Amino acid sequence: SFSDLQMYSSIPQFPHHSAVGDYMRRFGEQRGVNAITRFNTKVESIRYDEHANVWKVISVGLINSDAYEWSFDRVVVATGQTHAPRYPPEAKLLKGFSDAGGTVTHSCFVKQPREFSRKKVVVVGDGVSAYDLCQLLLQVGSEVIHSTRLSPEEDPTPSLLSFSALASPGASEHIKRSANLSGIATLLTSRGNGHHTNEVIKGLMRNRHTSGESHKRVGKIVELQGDRDLLVRDDPTKKRSTSQILSELDKMGDRIDVSPIPSEELLTDVDAVLFATGYHTRYPFRPKEMRGVLEEEPAQELLTDSAGSSSPPHPTRGLYRGCLWEANPTIGFVGNLPDAFPPIMVMEAQSRFLGRTFAGKRPLPTSFAEDESLVANRYPALKTYFPDRGLGLASSQYYNSLCDEPASGTPALQPPNSFADALLRRKWWFISTWIMQG
Repeated sequence: SFSDLQMYSSIPQFPHHSAVGDYMRRFGEQRGVNAITRFNTKVESIRYDEHANVWKVISVGLINSDAYEWSFDRVVVATGQTHAPRYPPEAKLLKGFSDAGGTVTHSCFVKQPREFSRKKVVVVGDGVSAYDLCQLLLQVGSEVIHSTRLSPEEDPTPSLLSFSALASPGASEHIKRSANLSGIATLLTSRGNGHHTNEVIKGLMRNRHTSGESHKRVGKIVELQGDRDLLVRDDPTKKRSTSQILSELDKMGDRIDVSPIPSEELLTDVDAVLFATGYHTRYPFRPKEMRGVLEEEPAQELLTDSAGSSSPPHPTRGLYRGCLWEANPTIGFVGNLPDAFPPIMVMEAQSRFLGRTFAGKRPLPTSFAEDESLVANRYPALKTYFPDRGLGLASSQYYNSLCDEPASGTPALQPPNSFADALLRRKWWFISTWIMQG
């Protein structure tokens, strides 16, 4: 939750989207945000007028189709990450499935789970949305089959060792403090899975929806057989007994390749395949030159420290501290980093950072590249703002980097509002929700 308005204690720590919506509406009403918001409005384009030194924003009303052009000195893009649904390669195998009357769609288009009541549904994906969708479908009486794309090595053993990477021996005290708090909070809410915060949440959701074996879990979709029969791999993360391992060794015989023989099975008469496989980041209203950097692979920069030695590339996508456009620092982004945790707390830190910068209260560094290099050295877990599997536990160090003054030429600072401090201010909410959930 935001620092100046806590969620109700009755709301679970991983709330349903309806609870988040209610909280945001309450925040907008109590903090006056609704009064300055134009609802039912679509932004068609944003461009920078170099002659007037302002941003030209064209908006269109969704109800009356009225178009307006606005001029702003500063712009913040807070459209999040759920822009364009992402489909895995196996989705191409299902053209015949949809032609035969089966449903193939993305989870973002599933608004009424009851339409799948008493149907046989395959849910593909391993994110929080996939596990949440499985729960919703089970509640309406669907026969749910979860297709995981994980491999055994991506389902790590609980360990406190992973938290040590967040606080190197030379790290400042607030880094170690945040790392310890992140580790404790993660262990409390997820039974010890410290590999990655997103994996923590997914582990919790997985445990919730697999308890009691109320559904079937399989591996990847291999091919479509017939009209609506799917050939799938066996669950790759399934724990195998000693007898099963010995049986597999017998089947291998004299094979040189000792990897397990993948087993397959046929799912018959499937009614629907729902892909909960994430999103592509898209900014259709942005200029092409910005979209090419923001939407594609991270921009690789070779960073050099003060001693002249180069450090590994630091992917920034052209964004200073992950949220301010370096080429023109009059436009910023909020909620754009994948799997930042806790999301609202990190977005508040981004908003505060941009507000102070735009108001001239926080000076910009003389060199973005030098500053980012020093940030990477100061916060060892923050190797990139856009890791393949999200920020996760590195969110604590990212939060602190937003609270720091420009790193160029300055020693490690104690942030005035560190991640650890922000968590401690919310400790009673964590405790009360934990108690109320039993």
